[in-house]
Amino acid sequence: MAAKKKRQDELLKKAQDSDDKQQDEVSEASIRRDEAPPAASKPPLSSSPTMVRRESTQSGIPTGKEDRRLKLRAAASPQDWVKAIIDSDLFRKVENIETMVRDIHKNTSGFVSFYLDSRDQSQSCEGHVTVVPAASLKPEELVVFEYGNFVLQKLRKHTAPPLPPITVQVASALKQPAHHTAFRNSFNWDAKTSTLYVRRGRLQNIGEYVAVLVHCTAHVAAGTIDQSCNDADPRFLKQFYGLFELVGEELFFAKAGNETASRPTGNRVDFRTNQVLTKDALASLKLAGRSTNDQIAIIRNALSLDK
Repeated sequence: MAAKKKRQDELLKKAQDSDDKQQDEVSEASIRRDEAPPAASKPPLSSSPTMVRRESTQSGIPTGKEDRRLKLRAAASPQDWVKAIIDSDLFRKVENIETMVRDIHKNTSGFVSFYLDSRDQSQSCEGHVTVVPAASLKPEELVVFEYGNFVLQKLRKHTAPPLPPITVQVASALKQPAHHTAFRNSFNWDAKTSTLYVRRGRLQNIGEYVAVLVHCTAHVAAGTIDQSCNDADPRFLKQFYGLFELVGEELFFAKAGNETASRPTGNRVDFRTNQVLTKDALASLKLAGRSTNDQIAIIRNALSLDK
């Protein structure tokens, strides 16, 4: 309400200034007309109705629609015009657009542009969802799909609070997105069934597919997937980078194996624990008292980093 009152006052001042300027111009024109020498009178060229109307208009005497417009304009004060503008549907639409742009600037630190993945740049959505059953996937696509489910399962296990349940389905066609994200043409979200539909083309690469899953999961966890779905929203960024940390942690323990490394337990703060390995797992490496080169060799061998 305060913003609307401020805008109303600004428009009122502009209208008043414009009205004062018009009054000054009228006064100056009157002075010049009074000071000018009288022009020689000329006999009327024609008595036809057309010429009469033209002469009356040229002489400054309003007729017809012009007369009605001038009467309406004289009856309306600047305050009336300002109120009519503010109460109009067009003004409300302009205010809504300004509010939307202002919110975009707040969420993107002044940058309205957004990143769009290269694959999404070359494709568009079809306007409807067409699900591809798992039984219809090629063997290499099924490998990527199941690995993605494994990653989500691991992430859900080690997040606090736990991630909301998400069912992933592959789709060959998607609805038109109402948001601007890095993967806007690669997924749809159904909040009623907690189902994430991912475009089939994303199953061509494991890393690419996992990136889409983590990105979408972060929006779901942040509660932004049904709102702006803005990739610059701090709520999303906190979840996205936190889940990215967990993916790196999972890669480490998957490489190390349960015999070499065991995961620390305890409360996590912002997705993190206070130690890399348990004390017993670290002691089993027998790094104490050895040279740096020997320690590096033991670590690389234990984690199979050279294979």
